[in-house]
Amino acid sequence: MILDKFMVPFIDFIRDNFNADKHKFVFVTSEKYLFGLLPKHEVEFLHTDNDIQLLENYMFQSRKVILHGLWRDKVDGLLLKNKQLLNKCYWILWGGDFYFPEKHSEARKSVIQGVGFLVTANTGDVQYVRQHYHAIGQHINCISYLSNVFYDVDVKANKTQFINVQVGNSAAKNNNHIQVFKSLAQLNNDKIKVFCPLSYGSRTNAQEVSKAGTEIFGSRFVPLMDFWQFDEYQQFLGTMDCAIFDAQRQQGFSNSLYLVGMGKKVFINECSNIHQYFSGLGIQVYSSTHLDISPLDNEIKRQNMQFIRQHFDEQSLLKALTGWVN
Repeated sequence: MILDKFMVPFIDFIRDNFNADKHKFVFVTSEKYLFGLLPKHEVEFLHTDNDIQLLENYMFQSRKVILHGLWRDKVDGLLLKNKQLLNKCYWILWGGDFYFPEKHSEARKSVIQGVGFLVTANTGDVQYVRQHYHAIGQHINCISYLSNVFYDVDVKANKTQFINVQVGNSAAKNNNHIQVFKSLAQLNNDKIKVFCPLSYGSRTNAQEVSKAGTEIFGSRFVPLMDFWQFDEYQQFLGTMDCAIFDAQRQQGFSNSLYLVGMGKKVFINECSNIHQYFSGLGIQVYSSTHLDISPLDNEIKRQNMQFIRQHFDEQSLLKALTGWVN
């Protein structure tokens, strides 16, 4: 694992629902406690050359190896040196660990090609790694993390005079924030209020986006620079009227999932396989290049919300995990 906000809830979920004695959780980083990780979680931190040797031993001793993304060159090198380990590796695809193949090392490419199992609910990502990396792994259909589980919570809807619009999910440049700002400005609607989550990703880009948003929308622009706890973020999403995700690759899935489940109007770049994924399920989302922020049709809203509640609940995650993490 890398230390990320998804990891601690995942560890807790595994410990609550499976035999924890059969699992070892390893972070490939120096020791640090962030995102709710505490000493009581009894994880290991491995990152030095000697540590990687220990990690190699763990992998040989284990019946299964679950890779939470591919982020560390040392892990790529370990697996490339011991290709026989790849047969029992279950790689949970994240997106940034394989998009834009030209940016990734030959070792990473080799690992992706030979890894035994590809874990994701997004068939578009599987098609991507098969096309660009000639990945041969078996597809395991699983939403993987609690961030992709929809919890029906009581949230306070927008009661203001404004139309609250979320743009992007992070400070990453590929959210195309400024282009979206310009498209929104062309609507000439002074009731639009723009909110931008910028708490993680490029700090430099976060500042540039914040400056541009303020120049275009003035006091109707709200940059969200601080990291929020999950329940706080849920409350924020509940106050949005619509959201625009213009990234051309898979990004912001859990944001999109929650917003659709809350009955919000969601615009996604048609080049992103998230747009294709939702559309393939019969969920109505819209193109980020054709913005119409009028209210979502009530019947479409009802159908979207019903589907998310039925197919992205905790039991669905538990059932999917039970098939391969035991």
